[in-house]
Amino acid sequence: NGIDTVIEVSSELQELLAADTVMHIRPDEANTEDNFNKIADKVANTKKDGGQTLISSEGSNGLAATLAIAYAIKYEGISVNDAAKHISHQIPEAELDQETLIKLTAWERKIEEERIANEEEVTEIFQGLHLASFVSLSSELILKNGIDTVIEVSHELHELLAADTVMHIKLDEAATEDNFNKIADKVANTKKEGGKTLICCKESTGLAATLAIAYAVKYEGISVNDAAKSISQQRPQVELDHDTLITLSNWERKMEKERITEDEEVTEIFPGLHLTSFLTLSDDCISKNGIDTVIEVSHELDELLAADTMMHIKLDEAATEDNFNKIADKVANTKKDGGKTLICCEESTGLAATLAIAYAVKYEGISVNDAAKSISQQRPRAVLDQETLIKLSAWGRKMEEERIAEEERKAEEERQAEAERKAEEERKAEEERKAEADRLEIAKRVEEAEKRVAEAERIYELERLETAKRQAEAERLAELERIAEEERLIEAARIAEIERLKEEERIAEENRKAELEKIETARRIAEAQKLKEERKRAEAERLAELIRIEEAKRTAYEEAIALQASAIAGNETAAFFGGRKNVQIQQIQKFLTINNPYGQMELETQEDSKLKGVQQDQLSKEVTEIFPGLQIASFLTLSENSISKNSIATVIEVSHELHELPAVDTVMHIKLDGAATEDSFNKIADKVANTKKDGGKTLLCCWESTGLAATLAIAYAVKYEGISVNDAAKSISQQRPQVELDHDTLITLSNWERKIEKERITEDEEVTEIFPGLHLTSFLTLSDDCISKNGIDTVIEVSHELDELLAVDTMMHIKLDEAATEDNFNK
Repeated sequence: NGIDTVIEVSSELQELLAADTVMHIRPDEANTEDNFNKIADKVANTKKDGGQTLISSEGSNGLAATLAIAYAIKYEGISVNDAAKHISHQIPEAELDQETLIKLTAWERKIEEERIANEEEVTEIFQGLHLASFVSLSSELILKNGIDTVIEVSHELHELLAADTVMHIKLDEAATEDNFNKIADKVANTKKEGGKTLICCKESTGLAATLAIAYAVKYEGISVNDAAKSISQQRPQVELDHDTLITLSNWERKMEKERITEDEEVTEIFPGLHLTSFLTLSDDCISKNGIDTVIEVSHELDELLAADTMMHIKLDEAATEDNFNKIADKVANTKKDGGKTLICCEESTGLAATLAIAYAVKYEGISVNDAAKSISQQRPRAVLDQETLIKLSAWGRKMEEERIAEEERKAEEERQAEAERKAEEERKAEEERKAEADRLEIAKRVEEAEKRVAEAERIYELERLETAKRQAEAERLAELERIAEEERLIEAARIAEIERLKEEERIAEENRKAELEKIETARRIAEAQKLKEERKRAEAERLAELIRIEEAKRTAYEEAIALQASAIAGNETAAFFGGRKNVQIQQIQKFLTINNPYGQMELETQEDSKLKGVQQDQLSKEVTEIFPGLQIASFLTLSENSISKNSIATVIEVSHELHELPAVDTVMHIKLDGAATEDSFNKIADKVANTKKDGGKTLLCCWESTGLAATLAIAYAVKYEGISVNDAAKSISQQRPQVELDHDTLITLSNWERKIEKERITEDEEVTEIFPGLHLTSFLTLSDDCISKNGIDTVIEVSHELDELLAVDTMMHIKLDEAATEDNFNK
């Protein structure tokens, strides 16, 4: 049949080799709007690609035929009734599912409402805030309407390429005060930047419209009721969400309280310029804030006794350049005199704040945009008047042009003054140059005269030097003769001295040799004594060094144990020990010291520990699920983060005394010295079963060892999972190989297991009437005698294969692997 896509409605997906695409729908979840959309979209997409779709349901084709109507409604525009008639005509034997037809009819109405909404496309419900159906949302729609920001209310965010900004609100958390503020602020910020915002909701356009009221309440000062009426007039077919309207009304009252509180405040929006609400203006307010001048924007002037100066601006003529200048000049003059100015407006505090910007523009050199941002930060609830802001911007540009023209005029005057100054400097420089030339000429003549005098003096000096030279030569010759005589006398004395010194040296040498022999003898005696003392000192130092090394090794061992304990403990908060990290580290140190004593740890190789197997398991941070819903972990290393990470609801603590566990809802304490008792086995098993029944997980920890905790956990497996002690022990050893189960406790568990088994066999032999006329018994004890004895007429057997029972009038067999279906519930 050339089928490309198969939609299979069944309990389990069957293998289909020949189909390109298979979509699986469970029968008990088939008739939901989500699946109606999935089926319709799958058929439409396959058809768009030129393919064919086959839909089939388990049991009968009636459900499949009914579900196929979803495509006809969404993509062919056919009503539920017409589609049902069409199918009945084509397949007379197909019995359509009535419950699914009812749900399809409700879904059809919803589709029709959204289709009508789509035809109207985008509606501007408030200035700058638009509304559209989620189904009609597309990049083309966003571009066409000049949308800058999209607020999407859905379970998960969809990709929107054409919007500059997308804000996502979780559908199931939409109607909260936090989200009202987020939506209102986002719309206001986009509008402030000259942009448009579009809001849409996956659940309904009505909820999107209701959430949009948050902006009107917070920034437009419109009540919830008035905003709802306005939306109903602009988009009559939209149905506002009643519960969200109630939440908005409560939020509106809270906002109103905050607004009244804020309106009572006087805010200094620029230095020397204050802002307050017209309603709260009073003599007391003026006196309290030291106000000298009040600028009142109103229809008529109110008398204010406490202000030194009053300036009145007509409300309907406020936004003019003349008034901008008056307000700016008044504030500047008051500030110049050391006073303060207060501005207020009869219509709104926002208009007063907007007019105050005139002062900032003219005297503070602040732009209109920067001044508006500053006011919004200091007085967030003051909504600035947009029309006045536009006029202020135009006036600001005009002021800037006048300022630039004035600066250019002053610059031209400065250029002319500079040119005159340069001309004067050049004239003075020329006069100085001429004076310098005259001075140089005089200096030249003086220099020539000085040269002639110097030449005469040089000739005289040469003659004087020649005479002195001849006299010096005669004196030198006489001196040389005297020196030669002295040298002859000195040489004779030197020879005599040499002979005398040689004799003295010979005598001194003999004396020195005798002295050296004496010194050498004394030195050898002293050397021998010194060597003896040095050997004693070296031995003492060696012994001291050995003691120091031993102490250093022990210190290093203690530091290594401390570092290892700190590393094992990590940075996460300890689950036990009252969450105190230092106590946890001390307990780990104590464990390491006992199991890795001094002398067995190789410090040179920086070996962390020689702990293996059971001992290493005590330091493991691993949380192991040994049975479904039951986990074990080390008492020493368990952290609060591990409890939250593994979604632990109950902790069973086996210890001498109970520790505080703030991170868990329920804690059961088992005394360590009374843990291996039947009473404790029952308590542990029941606690795990009850926690599991409530959808929670249980963690079992033991102060003494993880092995004892794992052994005690077997009690749950024996009592509620029907697992033997041996099988449970093997299962634990496979999942946590390093754990060592407690042998004595295993023996006690085995005895308890036999006792439990006896009680179970006794109970299974009973036939219990659980509802009038309906009895229950164990499959193992079922027999002809049991049936006859209790007067049973019908047996319903749930098994893989039917067992023959002769003593009963009627037998009904339910396949074990197909038991939990609606069809079998009805049977």
